[in-house]
Amino acid sequence: MRPLLLSVGLVVCPLLAVSQQPVSATLSLADAIALARQHNPAYRQTIHDRSPAAWGVRNAWSSLWLPNVTASGGVAYAGPGEQNFLTSSFSQSVSTWSSSYSFLL
Repeated sequence: MRPLLLSVGLVVCPLLAVSQQPVSATLSLADAIALARQHNPAYRQTIHDRSPAAWGVRNAWSSLWLPNVTASGGVAYAGPGEQNFLTSSFSQSVSTWSSSYSFLL
């Protein structure tokens, strides 16, 4: 059994060596940079993060030049009546109107 495995190994190993593609010994700088850009995870993450960073810069510049305006208002009415809370009774004999507004630049 052992001689059979040894003979099969001697036949198969050279075939595997022939099927491998040769690798060039020299690599130009442009090829090295292209390979690094293709396979470097830190570089690919940086390229991926460029778009959200550009949106952040755009938002920062727009907040410098465009003013923020906020306006709000409200009206409230409380009519006459009586309110009971636990053992206490609260009464109001007149009606009241109130209003509020806010304007911020």
